[in-house]
Amino acid sequence: MIINKKLKKNYLIYKKYIAGLSLIGLEAKSLRKNDANLNNAYVIFKKNELFIINLHIADYKYNQSFLNYDPTRNRKLLLKKQEINKLALKIKQDKLILIPESIFLKNNFFKLSFYTAKRIKKHDLRLKIKKNDINKNLQKKYHHTI
Repeated sequence: MIINKKLKKNYLIYKKYIAGLSLIGLEAKSLRKNDANLNNAYVIFKKNELFIINLHIADYKYNQSFLNYDPTRNRKLLLKKQEINKLALKIKQDKLILIPESIFLKNNFFKLSFYTAKRIKKHDLRLKIKKNDINKNLQKKYHHTI
């Protein structure tokens, strides 16, 4: 399982979606070895289809057939047309973005879970970090007195 660690820190998360990933054989082998990075990846619409951009899947170690392999190529996400249309409408209305959370294996198919989200502004992020620090300090203080 490959996880995006920056997701919950930098974004306000709304709804979760799960889509299939369109891969070539060597990418599947690399994903089975967890040789991928989701940290800079994002999902976009192109001509009524969903694509994941900047998903880095490392070249398979024993690769000999694909000499010009691009590890960050755009990969198509597999969703039903109705779900794609609903998602497109929701994103346009609420001005949301799609951020991938994780890649996992289900019934021998790789799936991508992603969220509709809004980016947290810098000053809001600072306030969130400050509140978390205060809560941690209070918990430590009360934990030691009990």
